[in-house]
Amino acid sequence: MKKIICLIMALTMGVSMAGCSGGKTKQNAENITITVGNWPDKNANPTEYENWENNRTEFMSTYPNITIERDSWNFSIDSFLPKAAGNQLPTIFRIPYTEIDKVIEAGYAADLTDKMKEYGYTDNLSDKMLDILQRDGKIYMIPINMYAMGLVGNRKVFEEAGLLNDDGTIPYPQTLDELAVLAGEIKEKTGKAGYILPTMKNNGGWHFMSIAWAYGVNFMEKENDKWVAKFNSPEFINALQFVYDLKWKYNALSDNALIDGKEGQKMLASGQGALYIAPADVFGALVAEYGMDKDDISIGKIPAGPNGQYALMGGNLYMVPKNASEEQIDAVFKWAELIGDTPKSSASAEKTVEQKIKSDNEQNKVVIEREPFKIYKSGEMNDFKDKVRKQYANVNSEYYKEYFDMDNVQIRAEEPVNCQQLYSILDNCIQSILTDKNINLNQLAEDAANNFQKNYLDNVSY
Repeated sequence: MKKIICLIMALTMGVSMAGCSGGKTKQNAENITITVGNWPDKNANPTEYENWENNRTEFMSTYPNITIERDSWNFSIDSFLPKAAGNQLPTIFRIPYTEIDKVIEAGYAADLTDKMKEYGYTDNLSDKMLDILQRDGKIYMIPINMYAMGLVGNRKVFEEAGLLNDDGTIPYPQTLDELAVLAGEIKEKTGKAGYILPTMKNNGGWHFMSIAWAYGVNFMEKENDKWVAKFNSPEFINALQFVYDLKWKYNALSDNALIDGKEGQKMLASGQGALYIAPADVFGALVAEYGMDKDDISIGKIPAGPNGQYALMGGNLYMVPKNASEEQIDAVFKWAELIGDTPKSSASAEKTVEQKIKSDNEQNKVVIEREPFKIYKSGEMNDFKDKVRKQYANVNSEYYKEYFDMDNVQIRAEEPVNCQQLYSILDNCIQSILTDKNINLNQLAEDAANNFQKNYLDNVSY
């Protein structure tokens, strides 16, 4: 009997200890820490910092087993690679669309395909977004926002030229040929640039990209693991000819051949030019920095060329490092939901969104009654943003109507390799055209492609 009692006690203690040990192990597994990048600086952005802190407090109250650690690191390709190699990346970090292929090709991105489906986001993505996000059928990122280039107009300059429609809207050109004619007519009637074409600090190449694609330009391809420049082509020469004609045939441009992005915005805002390719997020700078009357702003689609209608896109998304655990990835999705960067919503996210839109209204910035681009087809956050935007809208929606109709527009991400270097080369091409009426476009195209290949693509290892 004494042996039996001892045996029972031993077994009981063993089960109890095993239960404690198992419980402790399970608890450790459930306690998760994620590091959130791009955390605002308290001194530089106190309001944004406070919002993020409130989000953090609410999140950890909602999910007491998940700890949010702050990380102020902002993505740059130079700092990314050393951090990634040293396993020092935040668990969630913001990155522009232009850099995602570098991260994926380098093998540092977690595959989020299953989580995107599990949370119901994949089927809810707009058709254009799904095409942009997928890589070989997989998704490595959570989209936050996006923009696409449009043709921004100054209504006052059109009015001065006597070219406004009866309802006050701008008669946007539907083709690039129509743009050249219209811009030339405006310059003739007002003495102001009908079309503002930047040429410096990579802005010329950035603006030129949508025009080049509309002419069918293929800038580069990967052949046998090597990137090859493809734009010494008739299509590229035709796109350069369009720029040449703007200057030397239609006299549609500014007399100043050296214009960067800020100068272009300033020209449009101050009524020194009529049309300018830019994304809708330029409105804030036009009003706040350059004093443009918000009621003079309008935007339409970029006109079509022989190969169709193309708009360069950009924006931001979240990525997760490949070494993140499944539990951490799930926590990342929960965090993205709480701060309002998914179709779902939260009290904190709604407060932040409404504060931003209300503040824009109070500062007399442009508030349109709907978002230019919706990443998701439907969802709580979509509905909330629509409701708040309608409440605080302060401009005539007719001035933006054409820009919202993107059915026939192909939205494309920036070129995948050495994009900024390509823009710089295109800047030089445009400057050469605008300063030399006798320029040889064939030679210009050949030199540009050879320069890009020899000095940049030949050095790419991914």
